[in-house]
Amino acid sequence: MGLGPSTAARRTSRVKDSLFLAYAQDDRLFKKVAFATGASRGQIEAMVLWEAGIIGLLGSVIGIAAGLALAWMLSYVINVAFFGWTVSWATPWRFLLELPVAVVAAALVAGYGPARQAARLDIADGVKME
Repeated sequence: MGLGPSTAARRTSRVKDSLFLAYAQDDRLFKKVAFATGASRGQIEAMVLWEAGIIGLLGSVIGIAAGLALAWMLSYVINVAFFGWTVSWATPWRFLLELPVAVVAAALVAGYGPARQAARLDIADGVKME
């Protein structure tokens, strides 16, 4: 049970691509915010990694909740209504508790590249344009 390596790699790649795209689109705004707050490169990198971690945590929590709701509905509503029977439902609680840790770790790995890119931005260049 669990994510296969290729599935995990695709999902990690999507988080990385989303973060790269977000910082590429908001490049000037990001530079101005970094200048206005006086953020150091390390703080900028940490901010992007926090965002990646939060994306991973929210995605896993919402996914687990939606999956449990769907499993309950399929087992106790749809099967009973259409087939007249239900299946024995065993919830893998340990796996569900470990999953957010793995997803957040994968999101942090995926966010490392965008964080390094954001930390290397020339902040003065973004401020000069205004």
